[in-house]
Amino acid sequence: MERVTPDSGALAVLGIKLTDWGPAFADAEMLVGAENLNQQGSVQGGVYAVFADAAAGWATEAALGSPRYVTMDYSCNLLGAAGEGDLLRARASLVHHGRRTVVVNVEVDRLRDSAEPRRVAWFTCTQLVLEGPPTQ
Repeated sequence: MERVTPDSGALAVLGIKLTDWGPAFADAEMLVGAENLNQQGSVQGGVYAVFADAAAGWATEAALGSPRYVTMDYSCNLLGAAGEGDLLRARASLVHHGRRTVVVNVEVDRLRDSAEPRRVAWFTCTQLVLEGPPTQ
């Protein structure tokens, strides 16, 4: 199954890219630009949430073999800060795969120059598995 980042929409605007995925995980990257910053010059909290939610969605889609899900709840804990020019990496891992729900944890690390990665966010997401054909 092949999946790519859409050419338009929020993920494209924020520069979020899927880098790898499998049956129970997804990896994503995002290079922090000026458009991702808050008034203090660090990544806006909501940007971390969108980034992690995208990775969680890809992991869910890989596990289900279908894009028939929707985020119904999430929690995002910010543990550090990233700034312009930093690379963010997300690793989404399934912790529960039920008939009606999927739960995914996402670890977001900041890479800066040659320094060791630093955890900047922890995200937990519950996805509702949708039934029936897609609606238009």
